[in-house]
Amino acid sequence: MNKPTEPAATAGDLATTFAGGANRLASLTPAQQEALVTRMNTRWRRATTQIQPLIEESRRGWDFYLRNHPSKQDLPGKGLSGGEDPAQSGLRLGLIPRSVDSVVAMLRNSLFPADEHFFRATPKDAFSADWQYTYEQYRVHNFARANTTDALGLMLLSMCIDPAAAIALPWKRSTRKKVVYEPVQLVVGEFRIALPALGLKKRVDPNYVDWEGTDVQCLDFTDWRVDPAARCLEDTWFARRWYAPVHTVREQYDVPADVAVTPYAEAWQDEAAAPDTVYSKGSLNGVMTASPTAPIDPKDEPDGARQAMLMVMYDDFVLPDATGGDRVFKNHAAVVLNGRTLVWFGPNPYHHGRKPYLVCPLLALPNQIYGVPLIRHALTSAAIVDTAMSKALKIAAWAADPIFEVDVTEPALRKTQHISPGMKIPVKRPNALRQVPVSVANLSLLLDIIRRAEENVREVTGASPLFTGEDFSRSPANITAFQVDQHVQGANSRFAAMMKTFIGQVIEPMLIMTFENDRQYKTKTEYVNGGGGHKTLTPDDVRQMEFDWVVTSAQAALSRGRQLANMLELLRMAPDMHRGGLITYAPGQTQLNTHKLLMDILSKGGTPNADQYLEKAPHTDPVYAPSSPVNHEVNPLAGKAPDRMTTAMPDGTAHASAMDSLVEDQPPPAHPFEGHAPHDLV
Repeated sequence: MNKPTEPAATAGDLATTFAGGANRLASLTPAQQEALVTRMNTRWRRATTQIQPLIEESRRGWDFYLRNHPSKQDLPGKGLSGGEDPAQSGLRLGLIPRSVDSVVAMLRNSLFPADEHFFRATPKDAFSADWQYTYEQYRVHNFARANTTDALGLMLLSMCIDPAAAIALPWKRSTRKKVVYEPVQLVVGEFRIALPALGLKKRVDPNYVDWEGTDVQCLDFTDWRVDPAARCLEDTWFARRWYAPVHTVREQYDVPADVAVTPYAEAWQDEAAAPDTVYSKGSLNGVMTASPTAPIDPKDEPDGARQAMLMVMYDDFVLPDATGGDRVFKNHAAVVLNGRTLVWFGPNPYHHGRKPYLVCPLLALPNQIYGVPLIRHALTSAAIVDTAMSKALKIAAWAADPIFEVDVTEPALRKTQHISPGMKIPVKRPNALRQVPVSVANLSLLLDIIRRAEENVREVTGASPLFTGEDFSRSPANITAFQVDQHVQGANSRFAAMMKTFIGQVIEPMLIMTFENDRQYKTKTEYVNGGGGHKTLTPDDVRQMEFDWVVTSAQAALSRGRQLANMLELLRMAPDMHRGGLITYAPGQTQLNTHKLLMDILSKGGTPNADQYLEKAPHTDPVYAPSSPVNHEVNPLAGKAPDRMTTAMPDGTAHASAMDSLVEDQPPPAHPFEGHAPHDLV
């Protein structure tokens, strides 16, 4: 079952960082290389065995999300487990896809705006402050070209289905040939003088850097491993495998000349001349069996039949030395070809010192890397809905197209006849033609089971009918973006917790690592459009910068949601506060501008023309004309604006509270609101 992740051909583009003189493979003895490869293969196999239930859970979740039929799966390892009954899930109504897509859409809408500017750089010195706007604009453009937010959206999708999701953050550089036309220049020492009269000179740059930056890639759950007993990513090794064409491996990686680059399956096939063969054909129909030293069984890897497999591991490697002791290699990386040949070994090539990967579950568990996916407790209910609906359809079909029992010894029924409504068949015996009874009473029970199971799916996932587009009677499907923000930030605290986890464990570390990658690897001078002073950004400029990073889009949505919730709560509390004596109509006290409050509620709720809905109605009754200061004691509302309330303490002093932010002093209007009920002001 193919999942919507990055193509395998681009997922392993590590040639930019694993190249050059950093490779210290020659410093290892053959025994050390063999020990390292054996240890990597053993760790991968052991980790795969320990998380096998999580792998099966991931496969089942993706099967429900993609609505595939398990009985028709022909890709090994991508369907359900052997104990699953295909007949129980042959019909898929799509409850899981609707819920997952709704949750992912809400989270993406709150995290990533349309202009890709979801972050802010906080400068640490004066030089960085001068370049802040320019670098932010460059980073936004770089993220947009790399489709970074789409990759992070795929990670959110994987987090909803897998126990944990991972992204890779390798540095990538793409080059192409470019023809450049330049004016002819006269070079005199360090001076260059352009000579326009001589025309333009054509120059061909064969290695023009078209794009360079951090390529954010969402990984498949089966393509990476960590120590299942580790508590966090910093305390564990990280291994990742990918497939690449044979010629690409030879061209891009430092593969020794005496090492044959073959597809993964061929690397582990039977070698009749070798006594220590890793594959043995055996005596039973010539069936090949996998060696226990292979990291992955080749028969379960369709890509391994035509491509080579590369595996990288980041760890503190402990290898035996010549004296019989151990030698520790802190924060190193190793790349192995086909699980047999070490082709790269050296210190972590990234200056930030971190593993260029981020792992995050949607619902984290204490002291564990793996967590709980969104749909784990909803899969059973979704299967119940599918099964119950299949049975209900069968009952309805049988009731709509009745089945008849026919006595073939009856003269009129000796030949096969199709019974249809309205037919008249003469029979001698009453029981020669009889309809098989179908109990339609079970339909109500099945429909009740379906309804309860659907409610459980919504409660578990948090995807209400409002945002899945199911409840058209109460609300339209095309809700505004702010309504989504309000639901995420205010109505459901689980979504707010998910957003904080994703920001703290993924987005903020990603911003730090991408910035550090720019400082280390950037070679291209950029021209940045926009204001902010500086336009040309050179690699040396970037290396001198120091920033902290803040995710601003989520904080803005959170602030709007809280402000709107506070204003609505204040509006609901106003009548009770008036009846309790906290809000009075006495002059000279703190005023509550209800007109401005309602205007802000509409504007923050997404209404663009709020001023067309709320207007201050003029009063022409002379009874409510402004009175003299003496009459203020009799008429406390005289001279006060009709859209204001005042807050007074029992001792007569003004009460300063959180409502002061809504207060503004204005000249009193001509007509007060004396005699009106509190709800008229609300």
